[in-house]
Amino acid sequence: MHINRRACGFALAIIAFSLAIAAHAQQFPSKPITIVLGFSAGGATDSALRTVSEKASLILGTPIIFEYRPGANQTIAIRKLLEAKPDGYTLLGGTGSSLAQNPGMQKDLGYDPTKDFTPVASIGLGPGVLDVNSKLPIQSVAELIEYAKKNDGALNYGSGGFGTASHLAMEAFMAITGTKMIHVPLKSDTEVALEVSEGRIDVAFQTLQAVDAYVKSGAIRILAVTSVEEMQSAKGLPTLTATGVAGLDALDPYTFYGIVGPRGMPSETVNKLNEAFNKALADPDVRDRLQNILKVEPKPDTQEGFGSYVAEQLAKWRKLSQAVQISR
Repeated sequence: MHINRRACGFALAIIAFSLAIAAHAQQFPSKPITIVLGFSAGGATDSALRTVSEKASLILGTPIIFEYRPGANQTIAIRKLLEAKPDGYTLLGGTGSSLAQNPGMQKDLGYDPTKDFTPVASIGLGPGVLDVNSKLPIQSVAELIEYAKKNDGALNYGSGGFGTASHLAMEAFMAITGTKMIHVPLKSDTEVALEVSEGRIDVAFQTLQAVDAYVKSGAIRILAVTSVEEMQSAKGLPTLTATGVAGLDALDPYTFYGIVGPRGMPSETVNKLNEAFNKALADPDVRDRLQNILKVEPKPDTQEGFGSYVAEQLAKWRKLSQAVQISR
């Protein structure tokens, strides 16, 4: 029987390539994994992702290292990911602002979360709170809206910077409610919380973790939490939707946390990572720290489910961008 040497060589090459992929999947991970983060160490995002990653590291049997590249609305960190090999060893700690809000509101960021990333694992939801300095004569969301309309431009609001969740959430809130407040961009949620507590900033959307101590001291009053349903991490707080103001459900969630990788990652690698992070989220100690200390609601999901969630959130913010005029 005559054997075509070229065809035989081609078949052997395919077999060798398939075996190499299988070997990679079986061996992964064989070295430390790096999670790039567009924030400084010690913040809310770092704390939440590190809590889960430390447990996932034990499950995977390899160190997970954090590399901090803050600045430019997380785009410095994102560029690092876009340049990385899709082998699973370089990942990005994504947030609602980097995966949905910013790309939904701005067209010139240079990346599309649904096309340029591989969704790996959903981590959790970060409920935000709408809060005011406690000395203001405002006890509810309805009273805030009424006060802002009667005193057009008299109130200011703080944010962690242009394009952050705290900025975009308030811009959307003002568009939905027909109110106007002056934007005061600061450097972080921590700084915003301090300024609100001391009365230099009137109003803000922030993470619950950032304001928790000031609420307990009586310096800050929470008007509502940005969720449709009550969460364990924000138990007892009124939701924005409970205010009866139409359209505020669009602000749920305030932010979310997840892990993404470069486009084109092997499915076996993604599945292994997804399984490890989901197992970490099921750990009682991890869940307790997320919910009760960091005020983050765990949200495990499949890789496909997380990808769909990112796409839904991106579409929502693209729709909101038609009504919201972003101001610096």
